[in-house]
Amino acid sequence: MKKLLLTGLFFIFLPLVLMAVTSCPECGYKTQNSSAECPKCLRLIRWPYTPQRTLKAKVVVRTGKDAFIRHPNSQNRAFKANRNAGADLSGQIGSWGFLTGLRYLIRFDIPESFALAKIDMKTFRLKRAKLRLVIADEEIKQQIPIRVYPLTTPFEEGTGRFHIRSKIPDGCTWQLSARLMPWQIPGGDYNESISSFGILGKNGKHECAIDVTGVLQHRFDQFSQTGKWNDPGMIIMRDSHTACQCTFLSIFSFESRPKGIQVISPQLFIE
Repeated sequence: MKKLLLTGLFFIFLPLVLMAVTSCPECGYKTQNSSAECPKCLRLIRWPYTPQRTLKAKVVVRTGKDAFIRHPNSQNRAFKANRNAGADLSGQIGSWGFLTGLRYLIRFDIPESFALAKIDMKTFRLKRAKLRLVIADEEIKQQIPIRVYPLTTPFEEGTGRFHIRSKIPDGCTWQLSARLMPWQIPGGDYNESISSFGILGKNGKHECAIDVTGVLQHRFDQFSQTGKWNDPGMIIMRDSHTACQCTFLSIFSFESRPKGIQVISPQLFIE
């Protein structure tokens, strides 16, 4: 009798498990747990497979949010400075009309990735962290010296795409960290005393691995002191202290899909 009861309960709950749904973290649309992509906003919900690691790490972070912003002097007809580019597949970092006018904001889902890796953040001791970016330009004819800083104010990514901009920004811009919420300093609030240096397009390579150990260690130090993980993200821009005759290069964003098994979107390798 007990066996029959358990069998009956199995067949009752099996359809419920198969029909289990989850909410898209971006638009809230309900979709099946097995879905890799939201059918409404087309955002990647989860990786359909486990990509190979290109760098040594205990935790690899491949999800988060990002946005490209630009200075008013750096705008063009297709891309206004007051309109967000949070849903673009790629965007620019460098100089155009203003030395550091083309900037990139990024925040990785670090606690979620540690949980998936089953590693306790409270006892974790950081040795090294590298940020991997992939250049979208087919030809690389210049090098862009860049600097990565920890943000001090959170940002909201928008839904606009290049050439398709809403007149009212729904995310961050050069002036706003989120809709109706201005930065304290236009272009992003960040800690200037902590930074990491890198070069986009060095030796003509399409991949760039930037050592961001100092930036991430700053977050872990705060976590150790307060017991709360507070990470507004990072901001990446042209290094204003390095002399270089260059303009900009394009990089792939979180919205970019893999090329075969190659991951072209940003990745954070933590060990």
